[in-house]
Amino acid sequence: MSTHSVPTGTLEDARALIGYAGKPIKADVAIDRSLVLSLLAIIEDRNRSYWDPEYSRAMWGHEIAPPCLLTAVFTALRWSPGNNANPGTIARTVVPLPGTMLINVSSSVTYHRQLRVGDWLSRAESLVDVSDEKQTRLGVGHFVTTRMTYIDESGDEVAYGDNILLRYESA
Repeated sequence: MSTHSVPTGTLEDARALIGYAGKPIKADVAIDRSLVLSLLAIIEDRNRSYWDPEYSRAMWGHEIAPPCLLTAVFTALRWSPGNNANPGTIARTVVPLPGTMLINVSSSVTYHRQLRVGDWLSRAESLVDVSDEKQTRLGVGHFVTTRMTYIDESGDEVAYGDNILLRYESA
């Protein structure tokens, strides 16, 4: 949950922004072998395709990385000396609605191809939908659907993720 300052407005104001796309953000780090190994150790994943580069190249044609690394490359260095600004999400920084509370409801990711060691990714977020007002156990609010599109250094879409947040006023 978040109570950070969010833009306020009406449902009509918010729906007028459907289709809005934020500026693409480049990952702080490329997918590299050390990042893959660190993640595998944390999640205790034994998949040989991730641990053995030769096996991976023979099996897949290139060295692959676990799908969950997609999130890690965008959270790796959200703060660094001289750059402590987190751009936030569209639902938090752009969409004007009643209510000041945000909670994640669901998220999903669809992959077009495997992540590869050496990928340097960017992502762009867009506003997909804003629901009518709903009464929930948390309070009255709107479900805000956004899509994150992940693109490699060649401009090819690697994956996209849909996220639904509830923007509400606490009961």
